[in-house]
Amino acid sequence: MGVKYIVCNLNSYNFNMTDWEARYQLGDMPWEKGTAAPPLLELLGKMERALWGDGAVLVPGCGYGHDVRALSDAGLQVRGVDLSPTAVARAEAFEPAGNETYQLGNFLDPDWQSEVEISSIWEHTCLCAIDPSHRPAYAAAAARILSPGGILAGVFFLNPFDPGEARDGPPFGATLEELDYLFSPWFEKVDGWMPQQAYPGREGREWIGIFRRKTV
Repeated sequence: MGVKYIVCNLNSYNFNMTDWEARYQLGDMPWEKGTAAPPLLELLGKMERALWGDGAVLVPGCGYGHDVRALSDAGLQVRGVDLSPTAVARAEAFEPAGNETYQLGNFLDPDWQSEVEISSIWEHTCLCAIDPSHRPAYAAAAARILSPGGILAGVFFLNPFDPGEARDGPPFGATLEELDYLFSPWFEKVDGWMPQQAYPGREGREWIGIFRRKTV
């Protein structure tokens, strides 16, 4: 069976339907837990360092940078990017864990993508934050900035509702079937499992996935 390619015009999307800067300024941040994602720490204990590649790991929608610093503390070169100036400024105010950097930018902006050089991506709170109709643009963006063989790893919310968040999103949940379909045009799935570590209340509601950028 041939691969079904998802065609999308990245310039046609309104990526800022939620005013993330206003939410950071108001302190309306149910997703801000104060620590790196427990599934990321679990992944770092299992995933061979070489799989991340020799260049930088990109963390889109990095917020206050907890995941960025966890990756940096593991000896990786890491770059966090976020739409919110307040989030970026707050991330930069933390004590560095290594040589991590932060940048104000839009992961889904083609102009921003054209200037990015990375080896891998860590996904945690970006895909779930955008409207599900925009997810093909996310997958296309990841494929666009990753070289063949590059890794996209992430923790994906199957049922992400937390107290303080609207039940109709964001964040928006996903199914394993949707994730397979979303990434299959450009990526092959390397591994996936339900993490044993989670923020309190999120046990059994997340999935770790590792995808490799196809070479053809």
